[in-house]
Amino acid sequence: MSTEVPSIFRLSCKVQEYPWGTSGESARVAQYAAATPENNFKQDMKQPYAELWMGSAHPNGPSTALLPNGPKALHELILSAPQKIYGKALNRLTETARQKGQLPYLFKTLCAGKALPLQIHPDKKLAEQLHKENPEDLPDDNHKPEIGLALSEFWAFASFREMKVIRQSVERIEELKEALGDSAKQFLEGEESEDKLREAVRTVLQRGKDEQSKMGDLVKKLAKRCKEEGDKAIGGADVDKGLAEAFVMLNDDYEGDAGAFICAFFMNLYKLQPGECIYVPADGIHAWFRGDCIECMANSDNVLNSAFQEIDQDTLDTFNKAVLCPTDHSASKYFVKTEPFTRGGASNSTRYDTPFNEFDLIRTQLPAMREETHGGIQGPSVILVESGSGTLKAGDVTIEAKPGVVCLIIADVELKITASKEGMQTYRCFAE
Repeated sequence: MSTEVPSIFRLSCKVQEYPWGTSGESARVAQYAAATPENNFKQDMKQPYAELWMGSAHPNGPSTALLPNGPKALHELILSAPQKIYGKALNRLTETARQKGQLPYLFKTLCAGKALPLQIHPDKKLAEQLHKENPEDLPDDNHKPEIGLALSEFWAFASFREMKVIRQSVERIEELKEALGDSAKQFLEGEESEDKLREAVRTVLQRGKDEQSKMGDLVKKLAKRCKEEGDKAIGGADVDKGLAEAFVMLNDDYEGDAGAFICAFFMNLYKLQPGECIYVPADGIHAWFRGDCIECMANSDNVLNSAFQEIDQDTLDTFNKAVLCPTDHSASKYFVKTEPFTRGGASNSTRYDTPFNEFDLIRTQLPAMREETHGGIQGPSVILVESGSGTLKAGDVTIEAKPGVVCLIIADVELKITASKEGMQTYRCFAE
């Protein structure tokens, strides 16, 4: 028998405390968590807060539905009325998601006070294999393509530079050439290839693990030069502005870690402004670096780290085999395309059209005392109030909106967003 489910309801969401998060008055995750009294959240100003998992039914960070008759675990509510909540999106769920009452995506607010570990998220086939072999460290069998949408200025390392650009860095930066050791000559000569790029990455990361002292000295030596000479130390006008500063910051975060060589000279540095968004495919290399973002991904918490923390050999080997190593992709390829979202007559909303099946995103920016109606979405959606205030209404339910309020809207209902005199901005993740 189907449970009575409101068209929209608030969520109590899980805060994740990781050492790379932000602390103090600027900790956006803490501010958002405090907006929901049922979270019983009290901020410790010295504690770094990293992520708020919004609308999650994943066991590592489950949300709670705040209903008129009392709180209920979100996955239990979904299992009690799957057709009503999922709508047509039910047909697109994995069998695991159906059985466990999960949404097809994970929706997060993320705050990076320093660099996250250099990482990839395994593709579906590899995730299934690793989860079967090691369910404790790889907690599910799903892939995890994702996006990062800037809420503040947001610095991120993601995807590899074109190989010709990486070669230029190796040729001109003596410390980087020395980090590659005997393989530098092979990397610089002959045709570009995925195998050459993969071997160069493997060499630097493996030497960083096996020869920590020597590699650490090279990182610190270059960081010192970057601090003194700025971008001139790594190529001057021919490099991304601020790259030397970023290398110094990486060394400040994780002194002497060889991952700094990979991030700064093998990968693209994105300095996103609020509203800009990039995507990372499964097996895509990345390390979010500084600032706040909306993060959305397929419903998984699997990760393979390779630097900026202690790394065991098996994980490093798997990372090196799995990481995507295209040699000719420019940084612009990974920006998420946007288009107006006009369903229901909306005129102040932008849709982020991701290349993934599991989710898309809508950003709504309402001026003071304006309202916007989103036509029904054929699947469940989760909305975050990012700034301002007003109301959210679906069916006969109206919810007071302020920064940090998170709600779930069931499938196939209109959503009316009304701003107060200070305006309002929201982010809505959905699947249909």
